[in-house]
Amino acid sequence: GSALVVTVNANAMSGPTESEDMKVQAKRRAELVSKVGEERVPSTVSGKDLSGWGLGLVCRNIISSEIEKTLADRNAPLFAHERVRYQQLFNFHYADGTSKMLSLGGLSRHNELTAMRACGLSSAQIVATLLGACLLLSVGVFLWNEHVVPYFAGRAHLINTVEIKKRQMQGLLGDQQVWAHGQDTFYNIQSFDPRNRSLIGITIYPIDPEFHLKGLVEIPKADWDGKQWTFRAGVERRFTKLGEIETTLLDGGTLDLREKPDDLMAARRDAEEFSYAELSALVENLRKKGLDTTEYMVDLHLKLAVPFICTVMALISMPLGMRSLRSSSLANNIGAGLLIGSTYWFVLALAVSLGHSGALPAVVAAWTANGIFAAIGLFLLLGAA
Repeated sequence: GSALVVTVNANAMSGPTESEDMKVQAKRRAELVSKVGEERVPSTVSGKDLSGWGLGLVCRNIISSEIEKTLADRNAPLFAHERVRYQQLFNFHYADGTSKMLSLGGLSRHNELTAMRACGLSSAQIVATLLGACLLLSVGVFLWNEHVVPYFAGRAHLINTVEIKKRQMQGLLGDQQVWAHGQDTFYNIQSFDPRNRSLIGITIYPIDPEFHLKGLVEIPKADWDGKQWTFRAGVERRFTKLGEIETTLLDGGTLDLREKPDDLMAARRDAEEFSYAELSALVENLRKKGLDTTEYMVDLHLKLAVPFICTVMALISMPLGMRSLRSSSLANNIGAGLLIGSTYWFVLALAVSLGHSGALPAVVAAWTANGIFAAIGLFLLLGAA
């Protein structure tokens, strides 16, 4: 809408306020009449009413009455949805040094777009300015997601896992590397594959009661069979008292690891806990190990796509705002906004789900919603122009 703020000098002519004579009162009223006109000063207002802050009160009533009268004359031949409405937001008086001041402000809503065009601004200039502002906002959202969101997402994950669900948080080192302990052993797990419920790159460090290292067991992969972790092959190296290393090939067996897949899932860092650079490095590391990076690739591209949601929504909303409002109401506009927003998030969620399952390439899954709605916005924008 349009904002109107009026500030006037409400300092009355100097003179006595309690025992002033009729001449001073008449002169004070005549001074006000000379400034605003006889027709605007109510006949019930006397010079005595203009002493102190009385002049500010009378000025406020004169301004409000003038606005209402002007709008009434202008709105008379118009339909209800075309009329301009005014609502006072504030009215305060203050003293600037020795002068009393009055400020009055409010809002009105009408064809501001038409007014801008009448001032020489083309639709392209208006759209370019708004899109530029939205692009800057998108950059700000990206920086926010890079430097602020990962920290607070990690804190929320920790609180939810440890304090709410009362689960023991595993030690995470680097790119999801997990340290755990069993009976007289320590486990180092390079990676956890939640889709296949597998542990990759397991190193077991058996120790004696005095915490001396007794040897080393290396297992390439272990799978969850529903009850325990099992492996098919491995290598065991034991340290003898003479300082030699005895190597034994393992055919298969089970791991004494109490952590279940659900426990490791709780310790697994979500994509929002990484910055773009960290997530990119994680994807590259997992790819080198031969692990599936489908979900993380989708999440990586989402970190670039999500900040541009505000720009895409601007492309949709601007042409709708340029259309005639004669057949629309506030309720219709709110309903249209909710429909567009919910449809966008439905398309985005569907595309991301298909991307996580591998049905869509990661780039397509992350940018599908933006692409569809940006195309619709450009189509409507060209039509509105």
